[in-house]
Amino acid sequence: MKDFADLRAAFNQERGKVRIITLLSPTCPGCAVRGASELRDKVLARISGDDLRLYVVWVPALPTDDESKVPTAAARLADERVRHYWDARGETRTIYQRLMNIREPAWDVYYVYDRDAEWSAEPPKPNYYMHQLCSLPPEFMLDGDKLASEVSKLIAAKARG
Repeated sequence: MKDFADLRAAFNQERGKVRIITLLSPTCPGCAVRGASELRDKVLARISGDDLRLYVVWVPALPTDDESKVPTAAARLADERVRHYWDARGETRTIYQRLMNIREPAWDVYYVYDRDAEWSAEPPKPNYYMHQLCSLPPEFMLDGDKLASEVSKLIAAKARG
């Protein structure tokens, strides 16, 4: 388990790869079960190779969330391209709330970045996103097939470029 402070460095170090940052609660069934399963079964399983990185930031979104719950939740995303982080203070929730201009702290969200994205003072705006929140646009509700398609397009852009 890596600390939240390592996320920015890893994101920038792996520039040149398509990257997904997701903020998940380790005890929320929608996040830890459905969201993680969509990522595992529809994105990671369908997109092979080393052109993809997934950064899972486990956040305290529910009263039941704490670091001791992360290993069980993280086991659903056991893949060499996945990096796990625990954000004990929920900083990423607040940062993405501000960045994406949403009404509530961000969680159960899936942000996709192209190969050139660089994180400076704050994370860059994503090229694409999905979520499982009632307060965000329904057309971006998590759909693993659609997410895999968008990620594949960004990966294919290198082959054309």
